[in-house]
Amino acid sequence: RLAVLGEIAAVMAHELNNPLAAISMFNQLLAAEIDQGSPLQENVAVIQRNVDSCKRAIRELLDYAGNSSPEIGDVDIEAVLGDVAAFLRPVRQRSNVEIATEFGAQAAQVRGDEVQLRQIFVNLVLNAVQACAGRPGRVVVRSSFDGEHVVVDVSDNGSGIPPELQTRIFKPFFSTKPRGAGTGLGLSTARRIAEMHGGSVELLESSPEGTTFRVRLRLSRQLVG
Repeated sequence: RLAVLGEIAAVMAHELNNPLAAISMFNQLLAAEIDQGSPLQENVAVIQRNVDSCKRAIRELLDYAGNSSPEIGDVDIEAVLGDVAAFLRPVRQRSNVEIATEFGAQAAQVRGDEVQLRQIFVNLVLNAVQACAGRPGRVVVRSSFDGEHVVVDVSDNGSGIPPELQTRIFKPFFSTKPRGAGTGLGLSTARRIAEMHGGSVELLESSPEGTTFRVRLRLSRQLVG
């Protein structure tokens, strides 16, 4: 089923990315022609946000279907986490959410595909930022060693996940976000990538005061023994 989904996703990406790129380009040209104080600038911004949303949905579908060949190597997990925090800086600034890192797994390396491993943490941190909507937000990313594994906890002070939904959050296409605000593939993709690398992603805890997800990945052999 994933192979078929991958083929469908590849066709969708090919057929949709080119027109989306054209819409985005002409939208930017239009923005340059409109006075900065004009109310039409908000219309242009809405168009761009929707284009970005479509592109993100295509990318998430491709990620979930695994429609790319992995490039295996030794990956420095804390370097990846630093990259993720930098990558999400614009999202953090727009959302007024602080992203803090507490690293305790120096030089922790995992054998795997760096791009795929980065996607795990992008998905989790982005979910955490979005969970803080409507309140002063704080997301903390912590790393530590646990025997032959590196553990990364992603915590937020959002409103939590209702208990009746917690068993469903890793199902593909399930989302607690408003319709159109997400594809429901972020968590399922993160878990699938972790499992492909011999690891795991789990919901550690969730309450009205916040949520923590935990990622466990096996260390490279040379670090284990």
